[in-house]
Amino acid sequence: KGVNAAPNPGAYGVYLTSGDNTVRENHYVGHTEAGILGWMVGHNLFMDNVLGTSKEKHSPIPNEIGVALYSSNENQIGPGNIIYTNSTEGILISQSDNYVVAGNEFLENGGHGIHILSSNDSRIGVVEGNSIRYNIGHGVYIDHGDNNRVIQNEICANIIDGIYLEGSQNNTIGGSSAGQENKITKNSHGVHFGIGADNNTLIGNEIGYP
Repeated sequence: KGVNAAPNPGAYGVYLTSGDNTVRENHYVGHTEAGILGWMVGHNLFMDNVLGTSKEKHSPIPNEIGVALYSSNENQIGPGNIIYTNSTEGILISQSDNYVVAGNEFLENGGHGIHILSSNDSRIGVVEGNSIRYNIGHGVYIDHGDNNRVIQNEICANIIDGIYLEGSQNNTIGGSSAGQENKITKNSHGVHFGIGADNNTLIGNEIGYP
């Protein structure tokens, strides 16, 4: 339902323009825009897909972006997606609210592991943490997004910041209960509150753990 398969290789592996789809256990490589693109869609589940690398995870075959969602609310990315070696972002979520990103692996993407742009009221981790490692940009970049939660993730050895917030308010990183902490280490900065990042909460995380 609402799934348009683009020619391979082509701009998109899957292009969604309607909701209530399950996209799982597919392999997306070499697409010039995104492995998966959702435009003004909701209530989709993306799980157990491989994006940007061979199935054995040995050979990079990058998409420009692994997964891109635009103006798309209440979607879930994960669990089980392998998002490796894409040219720019592993995931870009733009102007999309109430999403979940949980239980995925992000490795060696050419930009940010997860880029949240003008998107609010959502969860990164929480249900099941993500592994976000060795990305060229930030591990998680919250760019003008409010009221998001980042919990239970391993954010390690990203080239810039583990988590970077800019122009973003009332976000929570970590939690006060056992198991809610993010493990953040070996990034240029663990957590960076940039310009306009006000009234956010950083609590209970392991930053620079051995």
